Amino acid sequence: MRPVVVSSRTLVGLSLACCLLLVLFMAPMGSGSPPPQRPHAGAACNGSIAQCLGEEHFLMDSETNRRMLQQRRYLTPNTFKPDTAVCDGGRAQRYNNCLPPSSNKPHRRCNTYERCR
Repeated sequence: MRPVVVSSRTLVGLSLACCLLLVLFMAPMGSGSPPPQRPHAGAACNGSIAQCLGEEHFLMDSETNRRMLQQRRYLTPNTFKPDTAVCDGGRAQRYNNCLPPSSNKPHRRCNTYERCR
């Protein structure tokens, strides 16, 4: 059997490649902190928003607002009647009674800003 001859250049290249791979594999482990624990998607959380979501609640603005609105202690009119319109304009009517009362005084002209009728 003949001995295998390896040039010094090949040996240096192999050792550099091994060192690079070792550094790449060890970099994620060197952070020192464990990965964040997330609750299971199906699990219910009975704590506050901050307890359930941790720091993620700053990233989910609409979800946070929805949960805060659910915690109100009062109900608005027609909350449980999703079929009704917000204003009582009737069928094929404009929403005239949604507008506030006229702010136009008799001596001024009416414009869009004052929302006069």
